[in-house]
Amino acid sequence: MCPLFGPPNIQKLKERKDTKGIIKALNDKQLEICKNAVTALGEIGNEEAIDALIKLLWKDFAKKDTYTIELRATAAKALGNIPGNYYVTESLISSLRDHSGKVRLESALALGRIRDPRALPKLVASLDYPQEDTNITASKVDAIFA
Repeated sequence: MCPLFGPPNIQKLKERKDTKGIIKALNDKQLEICKNAVTALGEIGNEEAIDALIKLLWKDFAKKDTYTIELRATAAKALGNIPGNYYVTESLISSLRDHSGKVRLESALALGRIRDPRALPKLVASLDYPQEDTNITASKVDAIFA
């Protein structure tokens, strides 16, 4: 859903810290616009942005289409820019068990960036995920030693 005069300008919305406008842009049909909006929310990092990112991380959880997985993985990545928030850490820890390898990968990398000690036991336990991709396992190990 684009505004009357074209797609939303995420950069301008971010410069104005227009969290509501960026959240509205998440409804756009173009994946790149939505991913840019998600990234901007992670950079803003206020409570409203955190809430939107966590909801997006779990939105349409059962769907396995590329569009949905890309958005959810981008949300995990963006949450990794917001250290020191209990809900961010807990959401990322929970997503270590996601059905999507891409979401698990971005969640592990995000946990490595925020370095919350509460994540360490869960990262270690997640190494036993059955038939895990080698790159995802390596990212989890990197996050443990970050």
